Parts: sequence; structure tokens; C-alpha cells
Amino acid sequence: MMEVILQVDENNQAPKIIVSTPQKAPYFESLVSSPSFVAEFETPLDALTVAIMIWGAMGVVFFFSHYIFLLEKLSITKQTIYHFIATYCGYTLLALCAGWFPNTLSWFIFYTGIFVLVCCIIWYVSMTEAKKLTAELNKLTA
Repeated sequence: MMEVILQVDENNQAPKIIVSTPQKAPYFESLVSSPSFVAEFETPLDALTVAIMIWGAMGVVFFFSHYIFLLEKLSITKQTIYHFIATYCGYTLLALCAGWFPNTLSWFIFYTGIFVLVCCIIWYVSMTEAKKLTAELNKLTA
């Protein structure tokens, strides 16, 4: 029979789920989420199951948001704005559900600033690549 153990380190940081055999030899360890997230569930395995679903949903958000950049009828600026809205709303909601962020205004402002900065970098790189491609195409047609 297997045994599932929830282990929390001395600083009460991220818990570890240890699944062990009757010989007490752990063969699986995984970080689930914050202790407050895990505490919301009846068992650590329930918390892990929900965490996996949240991580999967995050993957879906980022996978599908990539397709916004394939909409050639939109300008790069519009693509970046739509991508920002899709990823910011989707990721923020899921990260809050996962208990990854403290519910404080200062943290939310800091997080939003980082997200905006990353999107500005994406926009800048996309614009630079588009300008290079336009210049190359203009050379070919001239």
C-alpha cells in the first residue's frame, strides 16, 4: 500500500507531496503550491490535482494567445495589445486561483508593471523584425 505524506519545511514554505512505498522509500516528490492553497483541500492529492488543472489551463492560455500574432490583418501594435489582454487576464486569474500572489495592492501593481514591461519588449522586438523584413522586401522590389 502507498502512503501520501505532506511535508512542509521549517520556514513553512512550499509543501512537498511524497508518495512512498511501504518501505518508506520516496519515489515521487512535487511542489504543489503555497501552504494556503493546499490547506483549502481535503487532501494534498486533491490540491495537486487542481494545481495540475490550473497549470494546464495556463498552458492553454499561452498556447492560444500565440495565434494572435498570426493575424496578419492586425497591426503589430494591435496584436500586442490583444495578446496582452488575453494573457494578462487569463494568467492573472489562474495565478490568483493557484494562490501564487498575495492579495495586496502593492504586489498587484508590481506584477502589472512587470507584465507591461514584458509586453513592451515583445512589441519592440516585433516592430524591429517587421522593419527589417520591410526593408529587405523593399530592396528586392527596387
